[in-house]
Amino acid sequence: MKILVCSILLFLSLAACDRAQRQSAPRPRAFPRVELYADSFTAVAAGRVGFIVPAQCTVERTAENWVNIDYSRFGATMYVAVRGFDSDSALENAIENRAQRMTLNLGTAKERSEEFDNRDGFRCIMLLSADPSPLPVQFVAIGPQRTLVSGAVALSGSIQPVDSLAPVIGQLEEHSRRLLESLTILP
Repeated sequence: MKILVCSILLFLSLAACDRAQRQSAPRPRAFPRVELYADSFTAVAAGRVGFIVPAQCTVERTAENWVNIDYSRFGATMYVAVRGFDSDSALENAIENRAQRMTLNLGTAKERSEEFDNRDGFRCIMLLSADPSPLPVQFVAIGPQRTLVSGAVALSGSIQPVDSLAPVIGQLEEHSRRLLESLTILP
């Protein structure tokens, strides 16, 4: 009797294991992993402001006060603009305009923000998209001598699947933070 019960239980256990419908692990198809950028930086200037950017990125100066930082592996570009103002009211108007643009750029995406002061007197604000967005990182920094630095990271490809983009977005956020921390007025 014991042998019969054990045989029935073994048979039921084996029957419950239907291998035909299970996918193998590792999966036969996966999204390619993007190689992240090395942790080395180089100095760049836009207008009267200096900052650091990843050494492996291509830097294009489209104007004296405008720099495009190309992240070709990520299909992303970081745009950085520097402006100086003659009066406090002109600076305040530009800050309000930039804040409005940053909010409109997010659309319906949820946001999170970071604010900090860097060692050279720049008040830095990062607006980060908590949802998938073609503009996952935007920033503005108000500095000495009525200087305004603004920037955004734009993704040119698909923003899906989100989990595959997480390391890319994380590194873009970190590089934006490092750029802001390194802002300095040049002599």
